[in-house]
Amino acid sequence: MKKKLYIDTNVWLDYCLGTQDVRPLDEYARHIFERAVQCEFVVCVSEIVEYELRKYVTQHEDLFEPLRIAGKLERIPVRYADKKAAEHINAHYPDNVHVYVAQKHGCTHFVTNDKELLMLEMPLAIVSSQFFQFE
Repeated sequence: MKKKLYIDTNVWLDYCLGTQDVRPLDEYARHIFERAVQCEFVVCVSEIVEYELRKYVTQHEDLFEPLRIAGKLERIPVRYADKKAAEHINAHYPDNVHVYVAQKHGCTHFVTNDKELLMLEMPLAIVSSQFFQFE
């Protein structure tokens, strides 16, 4: 089964802003996107991710273009009902909605560098961007 990854906003920002702490987070993100373009998996992006990216990246649509051209981008709509259904997830808004829509749309992995989200226990695999360097 092909992997279907929901990429959290912080991973997109690591890629765009060249984030590095003790780890090269921008390189981890770049590696994920390159593998997706090479048809290893599909990348999902929700309306919330797009909204959050607009705050920091003026040309956020350009980020998605290589994935869209390769047919490896899936846009996920977010409805009011999704926001209500996400209230049971033990995470802050909008993080709970991110996790809920990823699970609802059949994502196999939720990729984030948010320490709180990495601690959640969900049927969905919640992993850091570093995970795909080694699997």
